[in-house]
This record gives sequence, C-alpha cells and structure tokens, in this order.
Amino acid sequence: MMPKPIASLFLLLASLAIWQLDAAAAQSASPKLLWCASPLSPASLESPSDSWVDVPDTRVALELPNEAVVLISYDVAVSHVTDVQPEGVSQVSELFFRVAVDGSPYRQSATTVDDREPLVTTASGFLVLEIPRGHHDVKLQWRKRGTHVIKWAVASDILDGFAGGRNLIVSAQHRFIWHTQPLTAVSLLTVNKWEAVSGMTLSFRLSEPATIRFFYQLPVRPELVQYSRDTAAYDEIETVLEIDGLRYRETGSYGIVEGSRKSTVQLQGSIIMDLVPGEYSAVLYWKSLLGSSRPWHSSPNALDGFAMGRVLAAVGEWSMDSVSVYHLEQFKPMSVGEWSDVGESVLQFTLPKATQVSLSYNLPLSQSDNPQFSSWTGDSWERVQTRLVIDGISYRHMSSLVDGSVRGIKSARASMVLPLAGGSHTARLQWKNVDGSRWRAVSFITDQSSSYASIFISVNTWNNDPKVVAPTLVTGEEDKALGITGISISDSDSEMALDYEVTVSMSVKNGILTLDPTPGITFGSGNGDRNEYLLFSGTLSNVNAFLANVWYRSYLNWYGDDALRIKVIDQGVTGFTAATTDEGTIVIRIASVNDPPQLTVPGTQFLVEDHQISIFGVRVYDVDTAFSNSNSTFEMQLFVLSGVITLGSTKGIVLVEGDGVEDQLLRFRGAIFVIDYCFVPLRLRIEIHRKFTA
Repeated sequence: MMPKPIASLFLLLASLAIWQLDAAAAQSASPKLLWCASPLSPASLESPSDSWVDVPDTRVALELPNEAVVLISYDVAVSHVTDVQPEGVSQVSELFFRVAVDGSPYRQSATTVDDREPLVTTASGFLVLEIPRGHHDVKLQWRKRGTHVIKWAVASDILDGFAGGRNLIVSAQHRFIWHTQPLTAVSLLTVNKWEAVSGMTLSFRLSEPATIRFFYQLPVRPELVQYSRDTAAYDEIETVLEIDGLRYRETGSYGIVEGSRKSTVQLQGSIIMDLVPGEYSAVLYWKSLLGSSRPWHSSPNALDGFAMGRVLAAVGEWSMDSVSVYHLEQFKPMSVGEWSDVGESVLQFTLPKATQVSLSYNLPLSQSDNPQFSSWTGDSWERVQTRLVIDGISYRHMSSLVDGSVRGIKSARASMVLPLAGGSHTARLQWKNVDGSRWRAVSFITDQSSSYASIFISVNTWNNDPKVVAPTLVTGEEDKALGITGISISDSDSEMALDYEVTVSMSVKNGILTLDPTPGITFGSGNGDRNEYLLFSGTLSNVNAFLANVWYRSYLNWYGDDALRIKVIDQGVTGFTAATTDEGTIVIRIASVNDPPQLTVPGTQFLVEDHQISIFGVRVYDVDTAFSNSNSTFEMQLFVLSGVITLGSTKGIVLVEGDGVEDQLLRFRGAIFVIDYCFVPLRLRIEIHRKFTA
C-alpha cells in the first residue's frame, strides 16, 4: 500500500506592519520597525569553499530607539549543480544557512539543505532575539560541505524569473511574543506513537482578547545505518501542534527520506486563533509512521553547531484577518503553461495608512501521477511555479519552483516586504504547470494533518497620530451649566477609518465637568459626573461618543476665564516607541452676574442719653468682589431718626450727601474694602431727652 504523505498547512501568509508614512512617500520612507533585504542579484557558492561567508546583498542595517525583541526570518530558494564524475567524493553535499547579528552567529537560526532535494529548494530559518537600542547589523550567511555539488546558487533567474529568490526580514514590534528555541538534541525512538518534542512547549497567559499566530519549525534527520538491508524502503515522520489539549490538523507537517539515505527534513506548521483572556499552552508532537525503521534526531549541535535550529512561537499582532480554501483541485491539462489562481485563495483587505507589508506563502504540493518514487532520480523534470500577485502586480521576489524529483510532498514558499499605500488591496496566489504533469495541493492526507490554502493579514502596529479637535473659545454665565460641543479625537489621516485605543485626560480649575454615560469607556480617574479632572480610555469611536456633549459649570458665583485642557495619548504602543500625544485647550469665558450685596450689622445697641457710642461690626459683603478682576463700586446710605452719625474715616470714598461728621443723612460711594474701613468704628450720638435704638 502506498504510504500517505502529509503537508504543511498554510498557503499564503501576509503580515502587515504599518508605520506613520505619507501615502505619497510610502515608496521612499524608511520603516522604523520592519526591515527587509530581498535582492534579485545573482548569488552562488562554489567548491572548494568550505567556510562561512555572507550571502551577497542579503543584509539588513537597523536602528532601535529602545531595547526590543526582534523576530528574524529568512527564505532562500537555491539550486545546485552536481559533479558529473562523483568518484571518490562525499556521498552527500549540504548547504547550511545561519543569521549573524552584529557579527555574532546564532545556532538557533541555522538550517540545512542537501543534494537530495529537488533541483530548486527553499531553505527557511527563524531567530527570536532581544537586542539593545542602537544600530545593528543583521546578515545571512551560508556554507557548503561536500564536493558532489560543485555549485550552489540562488534561483532568481530560472525560467521566466518566477522561480524563487531570497529575503531576510526583521520585525521589531509585536503586541505579544512567546517563544522557545532549545539547543539540546532530541530523538524519536518509537514508531507509530505520538510523543511530545522535548523543549518544544509554550505556556503563557493572556490578559485581554487577542488573535495569536502559532508557528514552528523542526529540522529532523533519520539515523544513518551501515547496511541498507537493515532499513525500510523509506522512513516517514509527521508533526502536529497541540494547543490546550487539542491537536489541530492545520498545523501538521510531513517528511519522508529514502531508507538508505540521511537527509534533513524541515517540518513546519502554523495556525491563527482568536483567544479570550486566560492561560494557554502549546506543545509540539511528532510521530514516526508505521513502516519506518530508523530513529529520528534533531541535533542543533551537529557538525559545527550550525545545522538544525528549531523554534516554537506564539505571536500576537494588533489585527489579523485570514481567508482559507479547502479541497483544492489538481491541475488540468489545459492549464499547462498558464498562470491561474490557486483555488479561491484571494483576500481583499484595506489599509488605513501607507504601510510596510510583510507577505509570505506556503503551498504544499504533490505529483498526482507519481507521488512516491522508488528511488531518487534526476530524470523527472516536470515543474510547477508559484507566485504572489498584489494588486495585479506579480513579484519575482515572491515566487517558487517545485520540480518533478519531489518525493511525496514539497512546499512552495516565499516571502518579502512591500510598501503599500493606504486603501483597498488584493492578494492572490497563482501557480503554473510548466511541463504537463498533474500536480495537486495536498489536503487531508493523514490522521492528524492536512493542508489548505489561506491568506493571512497581520497588523503589527499602527503608528497612530491622534489629534485633539476642539473650539478655541466658549462663553457662558456664572452659576449656569454651559454645554460644550465640537470636541473630538481624530487621526492625522482623518480620511481613513481608524478606531484604535486612546487615553484622554480633561481638567479645569474653576468648575466641574459632566459627560453623558457611554459604553466602552474605562475610567482611570473620575467618573464623568461633576469632576474637576477626568482620565479615561476607549476606542476612538467610543471616546468621541463620550465627548459629544461636555457640560461645564463654574463654581458658585465664580466668573472669569477658565481653561479646559484636553490631552490624548495613543495606547496602540508596546513600549518600543514613544506614545504619540496631542493636547488642546479651550478658553471658557464666564460672564459675571450681579449678585446682591449683603449687609452685616451687630445686634441691638444701648446708650445713655446725651452720650456717644462707637458701633463695631458694620460690614458690607458682595461675592462678586472676591475675584481679582472685580472693579465694582458700591453706594451706601445711612440715616438716623434722632441723632447724628460720624464715620470712622472718609479716606477713599466719594461723599454724595453729608460730610461724614455728625450727619443725620449720609450718602457716599467707594470700593467695598474702603467702605468697610469707614465703618471702623461708626459713632452715633443721640439728641438730649430722646432715646434711640440702633
């Protein structure tokens, strides 16, 4: 019975990291959190070189404003030319890749391909690394081993140019990232039994809802035995990711090696999930399929230690979207030599701003006519090409070639970074049958794994630019509520539909603020009901609904100019870059209302006839005079029925009637503090034989 192969899962992966760029300048502005090298220049490595050298033109120079965890990935499509007379040479020739950061190579990033691969194969690797602020240099390096292959070359100019390329991508800001990249050797000794891969486990806790992408890469090799008679015809292995106790077929991967050979198999898988707050775990499992005879090993310390890096990671971005296509049909004969879409793997998406977009795809393929070969051969040259088309433009950087020497399943994959303007876009994956064999996309092959076509959009982070929109001046009256409208928070790209999280503070000095209750608002200070100071957060839409009606009321009897200060802080940041802020001030001009003055006098006063009494405690008070901008003038009138009155002082007042000395009727004007001084004291004398109660 023919063994059942399995494939990796997702077909098209597009990660978007969006920066603050003008749409017109999207092609020339330098990204701050996403960097990429995707050259199409020729690159080759020839014998007798057997040392690590830089891959030409595959280097990224970056500058970090703060310490950050960066995710580095690479894909290189390579072809090989073998010696026509291999007598006395090594049985297998291999090509190794690794990433060097600031001159230091990292074993976790290493991967290996060999001459048992098809004519063109894609080498991929990952590195998650925390690096300090400042300038950094990231390079991709390669090294060949063995002389059977006399030349390794990047396949950027095969056929019509859509046969592959190379890229090196560095991204520095993610909403969440958890990862493990163990450097210990692991082995699978059992057959037909699922076992957890040692060290390939993640546990994390989410405090808020998020969309998370899980992915892994596990390079493995079967053990080389001395006598081929002791081995099976071929050895097969598959992997699957278990998340919170559930194994997901979409994460499956499959590998096969001829029984007498020792070749590296790259097992990869990925899945995107919407998760609610809580604790989660992810465990990678592997299984040697029934009929296999050799143990499998993953040994990062093999050779010089740069051969088999593995990774398991969970990455969260600010926004993700995807579309999936199942049950893809095989090529039809009439489609030979023509590009066509892979099923319905088309995703339409909208970018609020000009962006740097990281896109990648992975399409597992198998020949329907002969999915398994009895031996490796170079005689089958039937080929299939794949490419990614964005907005009708096809990119050589994002293309791949799979040829007929595929044993079982081979994944066509590529990736790169593109600058895209804000607006609507379309991404589609296409394939072309070059020679006529019937190829198909693999789907639902084994018990635990499958493959399907999907397009994935991931928003790394927005460089939001919130702005405070508000009137400059509003007017009202003291002791009355003043409704203030026209306050909102917008973005500098106001024509785009943005709705990110912001925090807003509002404050006044001489009054209180009241706003209508609104769902989706979280308070840090105050509650929106008669507060001097408010601190709250929410999405732009919720915040603007909250700010639609703001009520201001001055303190009792206060008038003058108050200031409503509004500050907005963008919450769409992770701490890698500074939060974007903006401030605005509204002058609130409160007109005074003439409040009646209040007269304070002592109680009943008694005196003996023909004597004079000094009266203390006569005062005039008016609330309007309590403010520095008050210039009120008051007029006082005093009279007695029988007797005369004398003021304590006439300094600073204007006498209208009487002279302030022994007057029966007295009228005068002045400021309130001068008038109060005139009453210290107020002297009263009653005429003889008359009594008077003042």
